[in-house]
This record gives sequence, structure tokens and C-alpha cells, in this order.
Amino acid sequence: HVFRSVLESAHPSLYWYTSKDSMDYYFDRGWACLTDSMTEQQFRTVLSYVIAKVDCGHTSVRSSKAYYNYADTAKLPQFPLILKWWKDTMGVSANLNRKDTVLRLSTIVTSINGRSTTELTDSLFNYIVTDGHSLSGKYQYLSTGYNFSYWYKNVFGFTPTFAITYLDSAKQVREATVAL
Repeated sequence: HVFRSVLESAHPSLYWYTSKDSMDYYFDRGWACLTDSMTEQQFRTVLSYVIAKVDCGHTSVRSSKAYYNYADTAKLPQFPLILKWWKDTMGVSANLNRKDTVLRLSTIVTSINGRSTTELTDSLFNYIVTDGHSLSGKYQYLSTGYNFSYWYKNVFGFTPTFAITYLDSAKQVREATVAL
């Protein structure tokens, strides 16, 4: 209630890109997703879904200082690939498993656990803020550091391993399994 009332009373451009009736729908949908005993990350994911609908790149939801300090030093599991994102393409820009000789720099990834680039993009973009209806900032955000890993975990959850479908150097579709 506080989140919604602060935005409705103080945000100067709450309805510039999303109509009031649509924002009411997103606020109500977010409220319906709140359950008892949520973790901070689960709560932040719900709020991020709602705030992303405002389409104001200056308005976002951050972790608490306590969680940020914890995450800064904790050895949390990570998705092993850092990906560069384009409209219909994901490419490997780094691999945390330095011994991996298959998923190297510039390898084109076509799906992760059966989810295509388009499905991943359409799902994750619902949680990422941007200015107006611009998508370039969302692609850049997913391409930076561990942002994809963070949102993949929060939206889909992690599995011990991931089925990565990719194109080999001959542009043949292959599959590899990688661990957290």
C-alpha cells in the first residue's frame, strides 16, 4: 500500500507511458502476488514487475543495504555464462568456467533450458526498467555482469544444471549441459 500510494502521489510521470487503468491492473496484480513469509528477493521481484510498467528509467527498486552487503561477499550460485543480448540473439561474452572449451566467447546461444531467446527476453523485460518504450537499455542491462543471472534466478529459478542450445563454429545446433 505504501509503495502504491507513494508512486500515485509523488511520481511526476506515472501515467505518461502506461494508462492509469493499466497501472491499476499492474498494482493489483503485484498485490495479489504478495504472500506471507517472502524473502527480500521475492518481494523485490514483485515490486520490480510493477515498477517496470511505469517505463521510467529513473524509477527502480533496489535491495536493502543489508542484503547488498550480504550479496557482495556471499558465494551465491551464479548462472555460468555472461551473455550479450540483441533483439533475437544471445552470445557468450564470458564463461565463469574457464576450462570450458565449448561455450567460448562469441558462441551464439539459442536457448537455455528450452527457453528461446525470445521467450527469455519477453519474460525478463517485464522486470527491467527503461525510459519510455525504448528496449535498447533493457538489452544492455541484461548484457551487463550478473544481471541476467540475477533475473533468471528470480523469475525462473535455478536448476543444478542448465541445458544450453548453441550454434557451433559450423552453425550446427548443439547442446551442452553446464552447472551452476
